[in-house]
Amino acid sequence: MRKFFAAAATAGILAIGLAAGPAQASAATTQAAAGGNYKCYYTSVLLKNFHVLDSATNGKYDGLFGTTDLWAVKKGKVPASRTLRAAAAKLSANKRWWLTLDVAYLGHKGNKPDNLISREDLQTFLQEYC
Repeated sequence: MRKFFAAAATAGILAIGLAAGPAQASAATTQAAAGGNYKCYYTSVLLKNFHVLDSATNGKYDGLFGTTDLWAVKKGKVPASRTLRAAAAKLSANKRWWLTLDVAYLGHKGNKPDNLISREDLQTFLQEYC
């Protein structure tokens, strides 16, 4: 009788482990995508949703977004996905990343920061760092 219960308990533990396996693999993939290099992941999110950032403050598309646009998205003042709001929060909290994006497109030519980010800045960052 003891052998039966021991075998049943072992089988139960194995079944639990097998059921958890796919979930753990999925979580690891998500973590690698978002946590492995979060700047690359969130920069791609910003690029995909550039139209939202571009017009967040005044509703006009000028091809640039600044800190006020970023703040509007982060605070939910405009309709945006949860992922875009997270990207806006991460970028607004990291001044060095902001500066790198700000001058990414022409930064290697001595471009001075203008506190505005263009679609080309995001694309250049992704090409050079990701």
